[in-house]
Amino acid sequence: MASRSVSSSLRGMRVLTPATSSESLYAVAGLSPAIRAHVNVSVSNCRAFARSEHSQRALAGIRSSLRRTGGASDETLRAGQENRRFAVNSINSKRSLNVKAQAGGGNNGSGGSGSGGGGGGGGGGGGSGGGGGDASNSGVPPSGLQMLGLAYMASLESRPFVTKGITAGLLNTLADLFCQVVVEKDSSIDVRRLGGFAAIGAFIVGPALHIWYGLLGNFIRIEGFKGVLSRLLIDQVIFSPLSIATFVGLVLLLEGKPERIVPKLEKDFVPTCINMWKLWVPFQLFNFALVPPQLQVGAVNLVGLVWTVYMSFASHNDVSDSKPHAQKGPTPA
Repeated sequence: MASRSVSSSLRGMRVLTPATSSESLYAVAGLSPAIRAHVNVSVSNCRAFARSEHSQRALAGIRSSLRRTGGASDETLRAGQENRRFAVNSINSKRSLNVKAQAGGGNNGSGGSGSGGGGGGGGGGGGSGGGGGDASNSGVPPSGLQMLGLAYMASLESRPFVTKGITAGLLNTLADLFCQVVVEKDSSIDVRRLGGFAAIGAFIVGPALHIWYGLLGNFIRIEGFKGVLSRLLIDQVIFSPLSIATFVGLVLLLEGKPERIVPKLEKDFVPTCINMWKLWVPFQLFNFALVPPQLQVGAVNLVGLVWTVYMSFASHNDVSDSKPHAQKGPTPA
């Protein structure tokens, strides 16, 4: 009797093949028409994004980088995939929220099953009234912040050298402007000094960080925490002290005070290095361990905004006796 019951049950089951339509699958799963509509909208949104200009631009940037370099490390490829996955998830999550807001709406004249308004349970009379709108129009374009982030990521993939230079130049300009106005409380802006900081960021800091981190990634192949510590040690012992001496020398040189470079370094080099390690050792430990490789320079630039304010003040403190604000601002620790 049991085997006969099982055999009859098996004869009543539908066999699902790859050619089975989505409507057939919905019927087998017992999904209501309302749920089917929302599933179809979500699938359509995902397909639309895959064909969108932002998605294609990100792919084109990755292909262009691979053609120029002749290949990429596994770490770089994984980072690119993570960026694309983040962009897709950020936009689809917003669209999914909008689709969920349509739930419970009624189809035109059907009451409760379609893409119309918010009063779905009211029967066959007037289902299209004033709820969340038509679900077919639920694809919400990315916000301004999302668009900016996607544009930056696309530019970072296709033109990393230029993008990092421009970013460092802008952040250096903001840091020195903040130092002059807020820390030193100058009555007027030193435009020559501001331009020097912008040039150092755009043509020295950004490109140098791009090249340096590329070298660290290529030459230090140690995996795990030992690799992170190795990169951190080399970065802080070799690159960072050299960058301080270069930065101070270029600032004074661009401002027409080359005679002050050696006395300034003799006086402040060691204290500045100590202060640098207090900030950068813990941050770079986090940066090398958790931040994707292609975003590490951007992360350094953001934290460097605070550091550049300090360096702007420190590089001009006691540089010229003719500047009455030379002793203003925070005293370097």
